[in-house]
Formats: sequence, structure tokens, C-alpha cells
Amino acid sequence: LDGMGAHSSVLGGAGLGPAREVLVTMRAVHNIQHTATESYYGIATNHTTEGEIPVTSERPARMVVDIDSIISVRVFLHSAGQSGALDRVIGQLSVLVKEMLDICGPGIYKTWMLLGPWVAYGSQSRSQVAENFRKALMENHKDLHRPRACMTLLESSQDYSKWASHEHSRAFYLQPVLVSHGQHLQLVKAYLQHCEREEPTQQDRRSFKSRASTHASTPSSPKSWASDLRAELWKLQQQQLEEEEASLSNELQKLTDDANARIEKGNATILSLKAEIGQRQAEIDKADLELKDASHRLAAGRRKSAQLEEQLRSGQREELPKLRENVRRLADEKEALLMELQTQKSKFQAP
Repeated sequence: LDGMGAHSSVLGGAGLGPAREVLVTMRAVHNIQHTATESYYGIATNHTTEGEIPVTSERPARMVVDIDSIISVRVFLHSAGQSGALDRVIGQLSVLVKEMLDICGPGIYKTWMLLGPWVAYGSQSRSQVAENFRKALMENHKDLHRPRACMTLLESSQDYSKWASHEHSRAFYLQPVLVSHGQHLQLVKAYLQHCEREEPTQQDRRSFKSRASTHASTPSSPKSWASDLRAELWKLQQQQLEEEEASLSNELQKLTDDANARIEKGNATILSLKAEIGQRQAEIDKADLELKDASHRLAAGRRKSAQLEEQLRSGQREELPKLRENVRRLADEKEALLMELQTQKSKFQAP
């Protein structure tokens, strides 16, 4: 089931959440007896009006689901040249979205699920669907020969090929990847234990001989055959671990380089901000000095103004009587002059 999860919000992230479009991909099917002319395919449904949608490794099924949805996939075998009505039902599986979110996180990523028997849609309770989903997901290592399908289910907006390049995606989709790798580890251990317990068939011997042609001779006993097979599997596992270690080392180096670059950029920004702060602080100090000087001048001006006003009031009190006396005296002189002028005028007018 391919494609489920989101950066900003995911099914069940907060409450029920809105419906989401997801992609369901069936990547592989194992442990199915089939002829050379038969090929498998799946039919997926969300049990709503969308009906059944074909799904294969090359053709994912696109559908809309929410936290309460159930997604079911039926697996068929189709024989080339025959009518689709003759296709054989291999089995089916169902995913309760809420149960998936609790166990796998925001999606299912390349994870094996056991195929159960065909049952009619809606014939099982939600608790039965949840229980069957847990068994299909967690009991692969207990039944190595039972038919199973490798599924991916992710939100349609996600491209898991780009997860490694985004820090948020690496953290957000860590749980689905851990579930997938944990299951892979369980299966490898189970196969090793099975090889140690079981005597190989003639077909197993021929298959192993063709894959181990560099060996000096074919194992002569079940123990030696199992030991050689275990050594081969261990070698493959070590090779995978070395490749994963190299990949993780490269990724760690990229993260380290990116972190160092960000630290250097942050240090440069800090130095620039410190210089800018220092310059602004100098401007503030200068402005403070100018403000203090202006305050001193203002206070001195106010004191001078008060002194002048006081002097003006004192001068007015002292000069006012003198000015009044001068006015009175000038008025008397004016009156005397007018009388003298009148007397002289009368003398000139007399015969």
C-alpha cells in the first residue's frame, strides 16, 4: 500500500482530521503456486463509493480515506490469454487506518503482510479487522511459507525517494521505515533458524548449488548445507549492513557539512549583528551626550529667563513712581506754557 503521511498534517494527527488521498501499491507477492503464464495483480477498495481499483507494483491505486476508513486488497492470479472471469483468488488483506497509525506511524513502507482467506466486504467487525491486520503485519516470521504481499501505503503528495534529502521527512517517516527494517530482520532470523532445523529438499539443493557455484563441492549433509546457506545469508546480511553503514556515513557527513556550513553562516551573522549593535550603541551614546548637553543648556536658559523676568518685575516696581512724577511734572509744565502762550496772544491782540 503505497503512500500515506504528510509534513504539515496527517490522518489522525489532531482529532479525526480531514480526508486524505493516498496511494496503495502492491510491490511483490511471495509463496504463491502459479504457472509460467500466470501473473498476479490486486484489487483495492476503501469500502465507499469509489468501488474496486486495480493495483500492481507499477500501477498504484489512488483513493480517499480518513482515520475511520478500512482499505482492503484482494490478490488474484491471471492466466495469459484467458478471460478475467477465470482469475484465481489468492487471498486478501485489510488495513484499518486508525490501527495502522498506532502501529506503523504515518504510513506503511515496503512492509510484508500475510494474505488471509477471501471474505465478503463488511462481513467482519472493526475489532476483527484490527486483529487480523496486526497478525498479518507481525506474524510473517512465524509462518514463512504462507502467501504474503509487500505493501506500501502513503499519502499521495509524498515522494519517498526524496525523504533522505529533507530533515523533516527523515524524522517524520522514521517509524514506518523502522517497522519495515524490523520486520526484515525478523524474517532473516526466521529463515536462518528454519534452515538449521529443516532438511533441504532436492530442489533446495539444486537451487543452492546453482547460486553457490564457487564452492568446491555440494554440501554433503543437511547440517553442512544449512551451515553453508547460513554463511551465505550472513555474508549477504553483512554486505547489506556495510552498504547501509556506508550510506549512513555519507548521510551523516552531509548532515555534518550542512551543520558546519549553517554554524559558520550563523557565526558570520552574529558577528555582523554585533558590529551593527556596536555602531548603533555608539550612535545612542552620542545622542545621549547631545541630549544631556541640550538639557543643561535648556536648564541654564530657563534660569536666565527667570532672572530676567525677576529683574523686569523689580525694575517696574522702582521706576513706576518716578515715571508718574515725571508725567505729572510734564503736565504742569505744559499747563504753564499754555497759560503763558494765552497771555502773549492777548497782548498782541490788544489795540
